[in-house]
Amino acid sequence: MSLRTKILIILMAVVALYAGLDYSIQRFVIFPSFADLERDEAIKDMERCAGALLREIHHLDALTHDWSAWDDTYEYIRNRNNSYIASNMVISSFVDNHLNLIYLLNSDGRVLWGKIYDLETEQQIQIKEFPPDSIPVSNPLLDHVRPYSSIAGVYMTESGPMIVAYRPVVTSNKKGPLRGTLIMARFLSDTVVETIAEQTRVALQLIPIVEKTMPAKEKVFLQHITEDRPFLLSKIDENVLQLRSIVPDIQGKPALLMRVDFPRDIMARGRMAMRYAFFSILATGMVILSVLILLLKLTIVNPLSKLTGEVKTIVESDNLSARIDVDTEDEIGILAQEFNKVIERLAKARQQRQDR
Repeated sequence: MSLRTKILIILMAVVALYAGLDYSIQRFVIFPSFADLERDEAIKDMERCAGALLREIHHLDALTHDWSAWDDTYEYIRNRNNSYIASNMVISSFVDNHLNLIYLLNSDGRVLWGKIYDLETEQQIQIKEFPPDSIPVSNPLLDHVRPYSSIAGVYMTESGPMIVAYRPVVTSNKKGPLRGTLIMARFLSDTVVETIAEQTRVALQLIPIVEKTMPAKEKVFLQHITEDRPFLLSKIDENVLQLRSIVPDIQGKPALLMRVDFPRDIMARGRMAMRYAFFSILATGMVILSVLILLLKLTIVNPLSKLTGEVKTIVESDNLSARIDVDTEDEIGILAQEFNKVIERLAKARQQRQDR
Protein backbone atom coordinates (compact mmCIF):
# COMPACT_ATOMS: atom_id res chain seq x y z
CA MET A 1 0.00 0.00 0.00
CA SER A 2 1.41 3.36 -1.03
CA LEU A 3 2.02 6.19 1.38
CA ARG A 4 -0.55 8.31 -0.46
CA THR A 5 -3.24 5.63 0.10
CA LYS A 6 -2.35 5.25 3.77
CA ILE A 7 -2.59 8.98 4.37
CA LEU A 8 -5.92 9.14 2.54
CA ILE A 9 -7.37 6.28 4.60
CA ILE A 10 -6.18 7.83 7.88
CA LEU A 11 -7.62 11.25 7.04
CA MET A 12 -10.96 9.78 5.91
CA ALA A 13 -11.14 7.74 9.11
CA VAL A 14 -10.52 10.88 11.19
CA VAL A 15 -13.26 12.80 9.33
CA ALA A 16 -15.71 9.88 9.66
CA LEU A 17 -14.94 9.54 13.37
CA TYR A 18 -15.50 13.25 13.92
CA ALA A 19 -18.77 13.20 11.95
CA GLY A 20 -19.99 10.18 13.90
CA LEU A 21 -19.07 11.75 17.23
CA ASP A 22 -20.80 15.01 16.32
CA TYR A 23 -23.92 13.15 15.15
CA SER A 24 -24.02 11.16 18.40
CA ILE A 25 -23.82 14.35 20.45
CA GLN A 26 -26.62 15.96 18.44
CA ARG A 27 -28.78 12.81 18.46
CA PHE A 28 -28.46 11.92 22.13
CA VAL A 29 -27.75 15.29 23.78
CA ILE A 30 -29.15 18.12 21.66
CA PHE A 31 -32.10 16.41 19.93
CA PRO A 32 -33.79 15.31 23.20
CA SER A 33 -33.90 18.99 24.20
CA PHE A 34 -36.16 19.58 21.19
CA ALA A 35 -38.45 16.81 22.46
CA ASP A 36 -38.57 18.44 25.91
CA LEU A 37 -39.31 21.82 24.34
CA GLU A 38 -42.04 20.24 22.21
CA ARG A 39 -43.67 18.71 25.29
CA ASP A 40 -43.47 21.99 27.20
CA GLU A 41 -45.11 23.88 24.33
CA ALA A 42 -47.86 21.24 24.04
CA ILE A 43 -48.58 21.56 27.77
CA LYS A 44 -48.69 25.36 27.39
CA ASP A 45 -51.28 24.95 24.64
CA MET A 46 -53.28 22.65 26.88
CA GLU A 47 -53.09 25.12 29.76
CA ARG A 48 -54.18 27.94 27.45
CA CYS A 49 -57.24 25.91 26.40
CA ALA A 50 -58.04 25.11 30.03
CA GLY A 51 -57.61 28.79 30.87
CA ALA A 52 -59.95 29.78 28.02
CA LEU A 53 -62.58 27.35 29.33
CA LEU A 54 -62.19 28.79 32.82
CA ARG A 55 -62.68 32.28 31.37
CA GLU A 56 -65.93 31.15 29.76
CA ILE A 57 -67.07 29.87 33.15
CA HIS A 58 -65.94 33.10 34.82
CA HIS A 59 -67.83 35.25 32.30
CA LEU A 60 -70.98 33.21 32.84
CA ASP A 61 -70.54 33.49 36.60
CA ALA A 62 -70.09 37.26 36.32
CA LEU A 63 -73.25 37.56 34.22
CA THR A 64 -75.17 35.46 36.74
CA HIS A 65 -73.88 37.68 39.54
CA ASP A 66 -75.07 40.80 37.69
CA TRP A 67 -78.61 39.39 37.57
CA SER A 68 -78.67 37.78 41.01
CA ALA A 69 -77.36 40.83 42.91
CA TRP A 70 -80.13 43.07 41.59
CA ASP A 71 -83.03 44.65 43.43
CA ASP A 72 -85.49 43.74 40.65
CA THR A 73 -84.56 40.04 40.89
CA TYR A 74 -84.68 40.24 44.68
CA GLU A 75 -88.16 41.76 44.60
CA TYR A 76 -89.40 39.17 42.10
CA ILE A 77 -88.48 36.36 44.47
CA ARG A 78 -90.48 38.16 47.18
CA ASN A 79 -93.63 39.24 45.29
CA ARG A 80 -93.56 37.36 41.94
CA ASN A 81 -93.93 40.56 39.94
CA ASN A 82 -94.80 39.53 36.37
CA SER A 83 -93.48 42.80 34.94
CA TYR A 84 -89.98 41.59 35.83
CA ILE A 85 -90.51 38.46 33.75
CA ALA A 86 -92.05 40.37 30.86
CA SER A 87 -89.16 42.86 30.77
CA ASN A 88 -86.23 40.52 31.33
CA MET A 89 -86.99 36.85 30.81
CA VAL A 90 -87.50 37.09 27.06
CA ILE A 91 -85.92 35.03 24.29
CA SER A 92 -83.58 37.89 23.35
CA SER A 93 -82.05 37.70 26.84
CA PHE A 94 -81.14 34.08 26.11
CA VAL A 95 -79.87 34.71 22.58
CA ASP A 96 -77.93 37.92 23.31
CA ASN A 97 -76.15 36.35 26.29
CA HIS A 98 -75.74 32.91 24.65
CA LEU A 99 -77.73 31.31 27.46
CA ASN A 100 -79.61 28.05 27.19
CA LEU A 101 -81.00 28.05 30.72
CA ILE A 102 -82.22 30.54 33.31
CA TYR A 103 -83.81 29.33 36.55
CA LEU A 104 -85.03 31.34 39.53
CA LEU A 105 -85.47 29.33 42.72
CA ASN A 106 -86.73 30.38 46.13
CA SER A 107 -85.00 29.36 49.35
CA ASP A 108 -86.90 26.04 49.36
CA GLY A 109 -85.55 25.05 45.94
CA ARG A 110 -88.88 25.59 44.19
CA VAL A 111 -88.60 26.83 40.64
CA LEU A 112 -90.40 30.19 40.52
CA TRP A 113 -89.47 30.70 36.90
CA GLY A 114 -87.33 28.67 34.58
CA LYS A 115 -86.89 27.96 30.90
CA ILE A 116 -84.42 26.10 28.72
CA TYR A 117 -84.00 26.95 25.04
CA ASP A 118 -82.30 25.44 22.04
CA LEU A 119 -80.73 28.62 20.68
CA GLU A 120 -80.49 27.32 17.12
CA THR A 121 -84.24 26.76 16.85
CA GLU A 122 -85.28 29.08 19.72
CA GLN A 123 -87.58 26.29 20.87
CA GLN A 124 -88.08 25.43 24.52
CA ILE A 125 -86.61 22.08 25.59
CA GLN A 126 -86.40 19.99 28.76
CA ILE A 127 -83.34 18.61 30.54
CA LYS A 128 -83.79 15.86 33.07
CA GLU A 129 -81.14 17.27 35.40
CA PHE A 130 -83.10 20.53 35.68
CA PRO A 131 -86.70 19.61 36.55
CA PRO A 132 -89.30 22.34 35.91
CA ASP A 133 -90.83 22.27 39.39
CA SER A 134 -88.13 22.11 42.08
CA ILE A 135 -84.57 21.15 42.94
CA PRO A 136 -83.95 19.52 46.33
CA VAL A 137 -82.41 21.95 48.82
CA SER A 138 -80.06 19.13 49.78
CA ASN A 139 -78.32 19.70 46.43
CA PRO A 140 -74.85 21.04 47.39
CA LEU A 141 -74.98 23.45 44.46
CA LEU A 142 -77.72 25.40 46.25
CA ASP A 143 -75.70 25.68 49.44
CA HIS A 144 -75.11 29.42 49.58
CA VAL A 145 -74.29 30.98 52.94
CA ARG A 146 -72.90 34.39 51.92
CA PRO A 147 -74.09 37.09 49.50
CA TYR A 148 -70.86 36.71 47.52
CA SER A 149 -71.12 32.92 47.31
CA SER A 150 -70.42 31.48 43.87
CA ILE A 151 -70.60 27.98 42.46
CA ALA A 152 -69.71 27.60 38.78
CA GLY A 153 -68.20 25.02 36.48
CA VAL A 154 -68.91 22.18 34.07
CA TYR A 155 -72.16 20.28 34.56
CA MET A 156 -72.84 17.00 32.78
CA THR A 157 -76.36 16.34 31.52
CA GLU A 158 -77.94 13.71 29.31
CA SER A 159 -78.28 16.41 26.65
CA GLY A 160 -74.56 17.19 26.75
CA PRO A 161 -72.08 19.07 28.90
CA MET A 162 -72.97 22.56 30.09
CA ILE A 163 -71.22 25.33 31.95
CA VAL A 164 -73.40 26.57 34.80
CA ALA A 165 -73.30 29.22 37.47
CA TYR A 166 -75.26 29.30 40.74
CA ARG A 167 -75.56 32.61 42.59
CA PRO A 168 -77.61 33.60 45.65
CA VAL A 169 -80.29 36.24 45.04
CA VAL A 170 -79.44 39.39 47.03
CA THR A 171 -79.99 43.13 46.76
CA SER A 172 -78.03 45.41 44.43
CA ASN A 173 -75.76 46.44 47.29
CA LYS A 174 -75.16 42.73 47.98
CA LYS A 175 -77.10 42.51 51.20
CA GLY A 176 -79.27 39.69 52.45
CA PRO A 177 -81.07 37.85 53.67
CA LEU A 178 -80.55 35.38 50.81
CA ARG A 179 -83.88 34.82 49.06
CA GLY A 180 -83.08 32.06 46.64
CA THR A 181 -80.79 31.05 43.80
CA LEU A 182 -80.33 32.17 40.20
CA ILE A 183 -79.00 29.53 37.80
CA MET A 184 -77.68 30.34 34.35
CA ALA A 185 -76.19 27.83 31.94
CA ARG A 186 -75.14 27.31 28.38
CA PHE A 187 -74.32 24.14 26.51
CA LEU A 188 -70.66 23.47 25.89
CA SER A 189 -71.49 23.04 22.22
CA ASP A 190 -69.23 22.57 19.23
CA THR A 191 -69.59 26.30 18.56
CA VAL A 192 -68.25 27.15 22.03
CA VAL A 193 -65.37 24.69 21.61
CA GLU A 194 -64.56 26.15 18.19
CA THR A 195 -64.56 29.64 19.72
CA ILE A 196 -62.07 28.52 22.37
CA ALA A 197 -59.94 26.84 19.68
CA GLU A 198 -59.94 30.04 17.62
CA GLN A 199 -59.01 32.14 20.64
CA THR A 200 -56.11 29.89 21.57
CA ARG A 201 -55.22 28.86 17.98
CA VAL A 202 -55.13 25.26 19.08
CA ALA A 203 -56.79 22.16 17.60
CA LEU A 204 -59.04 21.35 20.57
CA GLN A 205 -61.58 18.64 21.33
CA LEU A 206 -63.68 18.19 24.46
CA ILE A 207 -64.90 14.61 24.77
CA PRO A 208 -67.60 13.91 27.40
CA ILE A 209 -66.56 11.18 29.79
CA VAL A 210 -69.72 9.13 29.33
CA GLU A 211 -69.52 5.36 29.34
CA LYS A 212 -72.02 4.81 26.52
CA THR A 213 -70.78 7.41 24.06
CA MET A 214 -67.08 7.81 24.75
CA PRO A 215 -64.85 6.26 22.02
CA ALA A 216 -63.09 3.10 23.16
CA LYS A 217 -59.62 4.37 22.22
CA GLU A 218 -60.16 7.47 24.37
CA LYS A 219 -61.16 5.30 27.32
CA VAL A 220 -57.77 3.60 27.10
CA PHE A 221 -55.98 6.95 27.38
CA LEU A 222 -58.28 7.95 30.21
CA GLN A 223 -56.95 5.15 32.39
CA HIS A 224 -53.43 6.58 32.32
CA ILE A 225 -54.27 10.11 33.50
CA THR A 226 -53.80 10.53 37.25
CA GLU A 227 -53.31 13.33 39.76
CA ASP A 228 -49.55 12.71 39.64
CA ARG A 229 -49.63 12.61 35.85
CA PRO A 230 -52.34 15.10 34.77
CA PHE A 231 -51.08 15.36 31.17
CA LEU A 232 -50.78 12.37 28.87
CA LEU A 233 -48.67 12.84 25.75
CA SER A 234 -48.98 10.43 22.83
CA LYS A 235 -47.31 10.41 19.42
CA ILE A 236 -49.72 9.90 16.52
CA ASP A 237 -47.07 10.12 13.81
CA GLU A 238 -44.04 12.19 12.86
CA ASN A 239 -46.25 15.24 12.31
CA VAL A 240 -48.75 15.30 15.20
CA LEU A 241 -48.67 14.93 18.98
CA GLN A 242 -51.79 14.54 21.09
CA LEU A 243 -51.99 15.78 24.65
CA ARG A 244 -54.85 14.79 26.92
CA SER A 245 -56.06 15.96 30.30
CA ILE A 246 -59.21 15.62 32.40
CA VAL A 247 -61.55 18.53 33.06
CA PRO A 248 -63.48 18.06 36.32
CA ASP A 249 -67.13 18.98 36.69
CA ILE A 250 -68.57 21.46 39.15
CA GLN A 251 -68.30 18.87 41.94
CA GLY A 252 -64.75 17.78 41.11
CA LYS A 253 -65.63 14.55 39.27
CA PRO A 254 -64.11 13.72 35.83
CA ALA A 255 -66.37 15.32 33.23
CA LEU A 256 -64.49 15.97 30.00
CA LEU A 257 -61.41 14.64 28.29
CA MET A 258 -59.60 17.62 26.81
CA ARG A 259 -57.52 16.68 23.79
CA VAL A 260 -55.11 18.98 21.98
CA ASP A 261 -53.55 18.09 18.63
CA PHE A 262 -50.11 19.66 18.53
CA PRO A 263 -48.22 19.93 15.21
CA ARG A 264 -44.65 18.72 15.59
CA ASP A 265 -43.05 21.79 14.02
CA ILE A 266 -40.38 21.95 16.74
CA MET A 267 -39.23 18.37 16.14
CA ALA A 268 -39.31 18.93 12.37
CA ARG A 269 -37.06 21.94 12.80
CA GLY A 270 -34.84 19.93 15.13
CA ARG A 271 -34.48 17.16 12.55
CA MET A 272 -33.79 19.70 9.84
CA ALA A 273 -31.18 21.41 12.00
CA MET A 274 -29.53 18.04 12.67
CA ARG A 275 -29.47 17.23 8.97
CA TYR A 276 -28.03 20.62 8.11
CA ALA A 277 -25.42 20.27 10.86
CA PHE A 278 -24.50 16.74 9.79
CA PHE A 279 -24.17 17.57 6.10
CA SER A 280 -22.33 20.80 6.85
CA ILE A 281 -19.87 18.81 8.96
CA LEU A 282 -19.44 16.31 6.12
CA ALA A 283 -18.96 19.12 3.61
CA THR A 284 -16.51 20.90 5.90
CA GLY A 285 -14.71 17.62 6.52
CA MET A 286 -14.40 16.95 2.79
CA VAL A 287 -13.01 20.44 2.22
CA ILE A 288 -10.53 20.04 5.06
CA LEU A 289 -9.66 16.55 3.80
CA SER A 290 -9.03 17.86 0.28
CA VAL A 291 -6.87 20.70 1.57
CA LEU A 292 -4.88 18.36 3.82
CA ILE A 293 -4.36 15.88 1.00
CA LEU A 294 -3.19 18.66 -1.31
CA LEU A 295 -0.81 20.05 1.31
CA LEU A 296 0.53 16.61 2.20
CA LYS A 297 0.96 15.86 -1.46
CA LEU A 298 2.92 19.05 -2.07
CA THR A 299 5.01 18.95 1.09
CA ILE A 300 5.54 15.24 1.74
CA VAL A 301 4.21 12.80 -0.83
CA ASN A 302 5.58 14.47 -3.97
CA PRO A 303 9.06 15.13 -2.49
CA LEU A 304 9.20 11.56 -1.18
CA SER A 305 8.06 10.21 -4.55
CA LYS A 306 10.72 12.31 -6.26
CA LEU A 307 13.36 11.12 -3.78
CA THR A 308 12.30 7.51 -4.22
CA GLY A 309 12.40 7.82 -8.03
CA GLU A 310 15.86 9.36 -8.09
CA VAL A 311 17.24 6.74 -5.70
CA LYS A 312 15.79 3.94 -7.84
CA THR A 313 17.26 5.54 -10.96
CA ILE A 314 20.74 5.70 -9.39
CA VAL A 315 20.49 2.12 -8.15
CA GLU A 316 19.27 0.77 -11.49
CA SER A 317 21.79 2.74 -13.54
CA ASP A 318 24.63 2.09 -11.10
CA ASN A 319 25.71 5.67 -11.79
CA LEU A 320 27.52 6.71 -8.60
CA SER A 321 28.37 10.08 -10.07
CA ALA A 322 24.70 11.09 -10.07
CA ARG A 323 23.33 13.11 -7.22
CA ILE A 324 19.85 13.65 -5.79
CA ASP A 325 18.56 17.15 -6.39
CA VAL A 326 17.94 18.75 -2.97
CA ASP A 327 15.61 21.76 -2.94
CA THR A 328 14.20 21.64 0.60
CA GLU A 329 15.64 22.02 4.06
CA ASP A 330 13.18 19.82 5.89
CA GLU A 331 13.56 16.19 6.92
CA ILE A 332 13.13 15.02 3.33
CA GLY A 333 15.91 17.39 2.20
CA ILE A 334 18.15 16.11 4.99
CA LEU A 335 17.38 12.54 3.95
CA ALA A 336 18.35 13.40 0.34
CA GLN A 337 21.60 14.94 1.54
CA GLU A 338 22.43 11.82 3.53
CA PHE A 339 21.71 9.69 0.44
CA ASN A 340 24.11 11.89 -1.52
CA LYS A 341 26.78 11.36 1.18
CA VAL A 342 26.26 7.60 1.03
CA ILE A 343 26.61 7.70 -2.77
CA GLU A 344 29.81 9.73 -2.48
CA ARG A 345 31.33 7.17 -0.06
CA LEU A 346 30.33 4.34 -2.39
CA ALA A 347 31.89 6.16 -5.31
CA LYS A 348 35.17 6.73 -3.38
CA ALA A 349 35.24 3.09 -2.26
CA ARG A 350 34.80 1.95 -5.87
CA GLN A 351 37.53 4.30 -7.10
CA GLN A 352 39.94 3.03 -4.45
CA ARG A 353 39.34 -0.56 -5.50
CA GLN A 354 39.92 0.34 -9.14
CA ASP A 355 43.19 2.16 -8.31
CA ARG A 356 44.61 -0.98 -6.70
